[in-house]
Amino acid sequence: MPNSKLQTILDDLKGERKTLYDQADEIQKKISEINQAISSLEYLVGSKSSSSGNGSLPQISFGRTKFTKRRTNIEMVEAVLRDSAKPLHISEIVKEIGNRLDKDVSRGTIETAISRKIKIAGDDSHIKRLGEGMYTLRRKEHDPEKERGDSIFNEYG
Repeated sequence: MPNSKLQTILDDLKGERKTLYDQADEIQKKISEINQAISSLEYLVGSKSSSSGNGSLPQISFGRTKFTKRRTNIEMVEAVLRDSAKPLHISEIVKEIGNRLDKDVSRGTIETAISRKIKIAGDDSHIKRLGEGMYTLRRKEHDPEKERGDSIFNEYG
């Protein structure tokens, strides 16, 4: 039957997709670890080479893509948190948004947007405050399989 063949092909493709997404998640985690190491080294280089005026080490962007179309501040924060393998401090969020926009971003503007979103939406907010300046996405929002499935569906119709 053609329908059962199609179902088999569909199941195979879903399995391959899951494997690729698992690999992508592992790569994202590794990139995040590298960014942490770079940040630590930048601190050490900066504190020990302040008299020599040495530049900082390059930062690897853990974001999948640059922001090319107009997005709200909250959409950018959610994208950064979604691409992160862990909760982030506001300074890391602001830095990553700036990297993706290729321009400086105001910490106050981003932090105010997050605070307003959490205050207005309450428990329905996708963003959760963990502590002083630390944010993450609520579990329901951070469902990589759903997010990727939706994007693939939108990409291929």
